[in-house]
Order: sequence, then C-alpha cells, then structure tokens
Amino acid sequence: MNNKYDKFLFLLIAVLCTGTVGGVFQLSRVVTIFLLPALLPKYYGAYRLVRPLVIFFIIFYLFCCISILWTPDKSEGFKELLYFPLHFLYLIEIIFFSYYAKNPTKSISMGWVSAVALCSIVAFWELTTGQHLSMTTTLMDYANTEFGIIDRFTAAVTFGNYNSYVTFLCYSLPWVLFQMTQSNTIKTKAVVIFALVMSAVAILFNASRGGLLTFIIIGIIWFLRSPKMPIQKTIIFTIIIFGGYFLLINYGSDLLLMIEARTGDGNLTDNNSRTAIWRVALDCLFNTLGVGTGVGSVAAALGQGDTSIIASTHSLFFEFLMQYGIFFTLVVLLFLLRMFMNVRRIQDMNRKLVLYMSFLSMPIYTIIDSGYLLSPSLYALIGTLYVFVYLDKIKFFKTINTKIIQHEGN
Repeated sequence: MNNKYDKFLFLLIAVLCTGTVGGVFQLSRVVTIFLLPALLPKYYGAYRLVRPLVIFFIIFYLFCCISILWTPDKSEGFKELLYFPLHFLYLIEIIFFSYYAKNPTKSISMGWVSAVALCSIVAFWELTTGQHLSMTTTLMDYANTEFGIIDRFTAAVTFGNYNSYVTFLCYSLPWVLFQMTQSNTIKTKAVVIFALVMSAVAILFNASRGGLLTFIIIGIIWFLRSPKMPIQKTIIFTIIIFGGYFLLINYGSDLLLMIEARTGDGNLTDNNSRTAIWRVALDCLFNTLGVGTGVGSVAAALGQGDTSIIASTHSLFFEFLMQYGIFFTLVVLLFLLRMFMNVRRIQDMNRKLVLYMSFLSMPIYTIIDSGYLLSPSLYALIGTLYVFVYLDKIKFFKTINTKIIQHEGN
C-alpha cells in the first residue's frame, strides 16, 4: 500500500503534462515549492544519497553566478539563475521522496504514464481538428514537398512546439513500457496501451526523425530483451499492426511526404544545419579557452558567432558544454557514465531493461529539442534514472537508518 510520499512522487511526475502552461509559474515548479515543507523535516535522513549532487550543484551554481560577469545576455542569465535552484530542488525531491516511499518505482512510472495519457487526450484533439492551444508558437500547418504544399496535422499539446512534446514522449516511453510489466489491472493496462499508441501516432504525425529513431531503438530493445510477456506483447503488437494499417490507409501518403520533407536528401540521422550550429558552438567555447560563454548565453553567443544559423544548439550536451565549459561537462558525463555502468549490477531484469532503454537512446533524444536546461522534464528524467539505478542503495540506507533510530530508541 502506498504512503503519502508515493503520492508526492506521482504528483511531481504527473504534473509534467501541463508543460509550459503558466510560463514562469509552471505547475511543476509550483508543486516543487508547495512540497518543500514535506521535504525539510526529512532532509537529514536521506542526505547521504544526494551529498555528491548537492556539492556539485553548489560549486556549479557559484560558477553560474560568477559567469554573469561575462555572459553576453545578462537578463537571460539572471532568469536562469532563478530557475536552476528550483529545478535542482525538483530533482532532489524526487530522490528524497523515493527514499521514504513504499513503492517508488511504481509511483514514478505511473506518474509518467498519467502525464503521457493526459497529454494524449490533447494530442488527439489537435490531430483530429487541426487546432492548437494558445501557448503553441512554432507549428506549421502545412509541409512543402516536391508534390506541392500539403496540410500537416501536428501535436504540441502544452509544450509550445512539437519538438518539445516529442522529447517529452521520448523521455517517457521507457517508463511507460516498464509499467506495462508491472500493472496487474485491466484499467491500468488500458491506460498504458492508450498512452503508447497515441505517443506513436503523435511521433508519426509530427514527422520527428529523432523521435522515430528513439522509438525504434527503445521498441527493439523492449521486444527483444524484456522478460517473457506473450499476452502483453501480442496485444501491443496487434494494436500496432492494425493502428499502423489504419494510418497508412487514411494518411499514408501525407505521412510519408512529411517525413520525406524533413529528411530531404539525407537519411533519418543526417542534419547539416545541426552540425553547422555545433561547429559555431565549439568556436564560441574555444574563444573562452574552454571556460564557457556563461549562464543564459546560448542565443546571444551563437548569434554573435554566426547570424545565419538558428540561435539554439538543438543538443543538450552542446547547450551545456558551450555555456559552462569543459570541466563541468566532463563531470556531468562521468556522472551519467557511472550510472550507466551501475546498471549491469542490477538483479531486477525489468528495472535493468528500462534503464538500458533510456540510456541507449539518450544520444538521440538529446538532439531533438532546444532549451533542455530550462525544462523540468529533463530533471524529472534525471531523478527517475537516479532512483531506478540506485534503488538498492536507497533501500540499504533506509534499512541502516531505521536500525540506528531503533538502537537510539532503546
């Protein structure tokens, strides 16, 4: 039976469905502040779990404050200095509440399922009506192909643009599939299947190359390596076949044309415009001798480097590397690599599988969107990975602390 910390975990992840609604006061940030009183009394008990993260963040944040002196966009820099503590607190709350929750993996994965399912309702409305929410800013309702201009139905839901929505779906997919292996009720499985099908449909209609490739990688890993689940796999495979057949019959030509329009003369992974941006980003980094262009500097620094390119890196790691330099980027990469290497020690095959799905597809879904570091979804993903990788460590610390408390009580 779940306790209140399970509910807090579920809430922290589920509110991601609101995306950018509220602007500065996005619901995920508001909920993070609202739950702070539940975190503070419990802080000491689980501090050992996050001590390295806290130390890194303090040093990193001090660097960000100092970098205001040379960042080319001070107003954006001050804004990000406000966001970073909130997002770090969001990450910490996910880890701490997992320490006190009774079933953190279920609570977290159900949070992802619920967020995707709620988004899917809006996506269905967008794809069937061609209308969008008011915060949607960068959608094109047509595609220019060699056969002329065709209508284009896309979904951005609450995220402002379809790249951000696709990235969120890529974050979510492994945990939705994980819940497929854990749920025992027909109602839950129906919600999971609905979330999976609508995610695939949204990816197809948005014609996202990175999204398609991520879903293919995750899908192959899951079907080949997941524990035997003949009934679930048969149901999903049947729905995919019939759903794909329906889409091809009704929208096949338009879908193929839109994907072809996005890929151009290259393949699904080719993107000359991104590599051009990354070259400029590296030039900006080298001009600072590897220190970084400073907090909030992406658009301004890229614009100064080359006015002919889009002022966004479209890469999580280049976004971080360009602004915060080689040292902090190496620390982050080593942190992710250490988590990945720890996956092989996990005995629970379902948990190991979901982590491999997320880590092995990370190089793809981290080059879809822009503004990764300002998105709460990214910190939800990092927190989820941390809890799933170190769940055994969390349980160990919890057991030790419980024994210490009992001993002191006697």
